[in-house]
Amino acid sequence: MKKRIVAIFIAPILGGILGYLLVDALSNGWFSSRWQRIEAPPVEASRLLALSLDSLWVESPTGAIYYNENSSACQSDCWQEVSGIPTLPVVESDEVTVKYEACAPSPPLSGVLERISECRRTMWVDYTVTFALRKDGSIYLWQADLYKEWAFVLLFGGICLGALILFIPTLIAILIFGFRERRARRADKSPIIPPATIP
Repeated sequence: MKKRIVAIFIAPILGGILGYLLVDALSNGWFSSRWQRIEAPPVEASRLLALSLDSLWVESPTGAIYYNENSSACQSDCWQEVSGIPTLPVVESDEVTVKYEACAPSPPLSGVLERISECRRTMWVDYTVTFALRKDGSIYLWQADLYKEWAFVLLFGGICLGALILFIPTLIAILIFGFRERRARRADKSPIIPPATIP
């Protein structure tokens, strides 16, 4: 009996945690965006220097700086050698802040040596961009639009839904198991009637 009571309490807690993790990943753009490999610079990059939206500046082992203006869309001849980096960040009129940190954690990516991020916050939407330099010299881009106005509602709903999804089947299983146990006990207690003898 104690195990069943514990299961009834633990099931919704576990469901709520799983619901929270799922909604957190959803709110952070993990399901709406994925890592995208961009064109490699003419010389393998040794360091990621700066970014502005999906524009990227990298440094080669010799100290040369290469610039890719449109990393997310450009497919070929995207890089040009430049003498330096302009004054950053460039803040648009509708943006509240621009910070060189991610608005939200990016999805896992293996073999990352270095990553740089930018978070552009507006009144209702956060735009996050992350570039990652991997051990093999390839560069990947992850960007997502995060809609803040629904974040709390989604989080609350995910926790409640997750709790219900695990609580209801657990409760049904306990009730079925208890019903079968009761029937088995009644069958054991019922008197055995000997067969009638014929005179």
